[in-house]
Amino acid sequence: MKHRLGLALIGLACVLAAFPAVANSAGAAQTSSKKPTVTSQNSTTPPPGQPTVNSWALAPTGRDPSQPSSRIYLSYDVAPGTTLNDSVTLWNYSNVQLTFHIYATDAFNNPDGAFDLLTADKPPSDAGAWVSLQQANITAPARTKVDIPFILRIPASARPGDHAGAILAANDVEGTTSNGKVVTLDRRTGSRMYIRVSGPLNPALVVENVHTVYHSHVNPFGGSLDVTYTVRNAGNVRLSAHQQIQATGPFGIGRQRHKPADVPELLPNNAITLHQHFSGVAALVRTGADIRLQPFSSAPDVKVSKGLHRSGHTWAIPWSVVVLVLALWLAWRAYVPIRRRRQELRVGSSPQEQLTPVP
Repeated sequence: MKHRLGLALIGLACVLAAFPAVANSAGAAQTSSKKPTVTSQNSTTPPPGQPTVNSWALAPTGRDPSQPSSRIYLSYDVAPGTTLNDSVTLWNYSNVQLTFHIYATDAFNNPDGAFDLLTADKPPSDAGAWVSLQQANITAPARTKVDIPFILRIPASARPGDHAGAILAANDVEGTTSNGKVVTLDRRTGSRMYIRVSGPLNPALVVENVHTVYHSHVNPFGGSLDVTYTVRNAGNVRLSAHQQIQATGPFGIGRQRHKPADVPELLPNNAITLHQHFSGVAALVRTGADIRLQPFSSAPDVKVSKGLHRSGHTWAIPWSVVVLVLALWLAWRAYVPIRRRRQELRVGSSPQEQLTPVP
């Protein structure tokens, strides 16, 4: 009996001793940043009876994308000529092994003003070109994460101010269109990268290309005004702006005010074209639009106190009134000779007075 109890205790001690080793081995496989590629025998097909799930994320190392964190983006305040090391983490939430193309690229504002990135076939020339990755393709087993180190080298000639880009993880997959054509889909996700290069800061937005068009209506008080204008970031820091647009007639008659949504954050050297519509604008011969912007920055160290004001004007002719007046004038011109003729006929048809000679 004692012999059996001794064997059981020895076995239990061996099991307990093995658990820390297993845990450490798993932790090392998931968090090691020395080698960005993780090799595995995971299958590229899901387990039997399960549908394929393809889901992944790439975030700054130290942040779980499913949890809140103070390090949402890659953000740096650096001097020209600086070199630094950092890493991002690729999270493969899929139930299959996937191979990813890892690369850095530049950011820009698309026509809607949203943050967008160059496609993979366009080489970066700004922030994306400053990133060096150890390798471009990484295979990640199902339900694992991989740390990917990179080097950021700021050129000595880098322009002061804000530069934006991203590090992306892309996975190509074949898909089928509605007409049965097979296409390759480039699915990608990544982490934004904001770089502030030290030097003089120049926060500056400009409003340009103001264009106003008035649309007449049968009701002279029921016209409409369309205002189109371009907001351009002419400075070297990213900026947004509060807006107030108003339509007004001569001497401020018929003033209308609109407060559209804020101008989205514009990166340096980027622009967005905006449109505002006013209805119920009276046709008062001349009408115009006043555009007022108050720029602001998400960065606490950037202060912008000066607002912007631009205006544009256009003709607002009350054509229905003009046509009515012209029609009345023409009718009057046509009626005058008719009236005169009637008077002449009336005088001509009256009996003539007979004169009796005086003896």
